[in-house]
This record gives sequence, C-alpha cells and structure tokens, in this order.
Amino acid sequence: MYAAAKPYLDKSLKLSADFGLIPELITAQALSGRLHLQTGNFEEAFACFRRALESAREVSNRITDRKDKELYQNLPRNRFLVEQITQLARSLTVQKQAGA
Repeated sequence: MYAAAKPYLDKSLKLSADFGLIPELITAQALSGRLHLQTGNFEEAFACFRRALESAREVSNRITDRKDKELYQNLPRNRFLVEQITQLARSLTVQKQAGA
C-alpha cells in the first residue's frame, strides 16, 4: 500500500506547500507520518508528525479569538498528532538508550 500511495502523497505535499494550502498540508504531512508508521520507519513518522504539528501551530498562532484558538487546538487531528509525537518520542528514546 505504501508504494502505491507514496507518489500521490508526495504530489499532495508539494502542491499544498506550493499553493500555501496549510490545512491540506497538515493533512498530507499527517498521512505521510501514518504511512511511515505502518512501514516501521518510526523516525521518519516522528518527523512527519512534527512537521504537521508545526504547521498546525502556525495556523493556531494566526487565530486571535481565544475560544476559536482553543477549539482549533483541540481538533481530533491535532490531538492525534500530539499523542503520536509523544508515543514515538518515548519509543525512540528507549531504542536509543538500548542501542547506546
């Protein structure tokens, strides 16, 4: 599945970045992270999720109303990104400590 999805995902990442479509970019980055997670490439998954969360933070920083900002930050996609980053950070730390 990864090989079939990768070209489309790469095109989505490029086009959304080129045209400044931040919500679409966040979605593409999160999907890329999920694909890397499924293939066992945890470091790349972590990097993709981090990029997606950074993009989401950019959007959040542009929201001036406190309640709207809080609603945006609590979107399921954003909570998913935080959870995945936290889990992968723990796993990667354990792996590095075991290998060191």
